[in-house]
Amino acid sequence: MDQLEERMRPEDSNTTLLVLAWLWVGLPLAWGVAITIENATKLFQ
Repeated sequence: MDQLEERMRPEDSNTTLLVLAWLWVGLPLAWGVAITIENATKLFQ
């Protein structure tokens, strides 16, 4: 059972790549949402 648990654990490099992938997508997405909200608030002032 210990060998199975070891194989199922994510390696540090995989975790790092996953975090970097989320940042690669998430940061531009967050920036785009922020700009959209900023422009939308101008319509309601």
